[in-house]
Amino acid sequence: MVFVAGAAALGWTSCRLADQGVANLLGLETLRHGTNLINYLGIKTFGGLPSHGFKSTGSTKGFHPDNTTGAFYTFKDSEWDLEADSKNKHPILSKIILNLGFIFKRVSPIGHSGLAGYNATLNYLHLPSPDSQTHLKITNLFIIIIGTLGGLVTMLTIPTIKFRLTPNEIKEKFNNDPSYDGMAYKTAHKIDMWKIGVLGTMTQGLNLGVFRRIAQNPCKSLTGVVQLTAAVGLGVLGLSLYPAAASLVVPATIGMALLA
Repeated sequence: MVFVAGAAALGWTSCRLADQGVANLLGLETLRHGTNLINYLGIKTFGGLPSHGFKSTGSTKGFHPDNTTGAFYTFKDSEWDLEADSKNKHPILSKIILNLGFIFKRVSPIGHSGLAGYNATLNYLHLPSPDSQTHLKITNLFIIIIGTLGGLVTMLTIPTIKFRLTPNEIKEKFNNDPSYDGMAYKTAHKIDMWKIGVLGTMTQGLNLGVFRRIAQNPCKSLTGVVQLTAAVGLGVLGLSLYPAAASLVVPATIGMALLA
């Protein structure tokens, strides 16, 4: 059983790395969005809908200082950067964030998954927001604990949604999210479901514009080559370590990677 789990982990990582590698090789931008299970399934089915902004089960309700109605939010990819004001106000912190941007742009959506999981847990259990409580403090604490547990489970189990878009589409339809100092986008346009994950890589990346995108950002395409090479290496390693589990693990890991 341990062998199967180990092979599955290597296979899943290999598939995910290959998917990201192909997207980078084709010069696509990967915009990330974290949410809870119900919203995840809805976005996978209908796409990213700005009309759902600020909904009660989203990540901004009760946590975001602004009204996010009518907008859909994602974290940036290549354009991940901090605005000048933020760099000047917190130079040391800004330098750390910039140097570790490849981590922060993947971790930040997971944080929003937790917030969305918190809100969804309270909403589906019909528990009021702690801010609206006027009863005993123990009641507030209980609600916060229940919501936090729901948020933690969501963070650990729900994958980040990856939208694959061309740089031109991002320039035309997206604006900077002022609340994230140049690290996130917002849009009033729907992001279609066929622009998500592997399907998004294929539909958006396999066209004549690929040569222009590679020429405009060769480092991104080179990163994709490295990721694909690593993915093949991990896949071969997994099969060599656990050859007996291949018949079970390979189809399962490919399926999980496609769903994620």
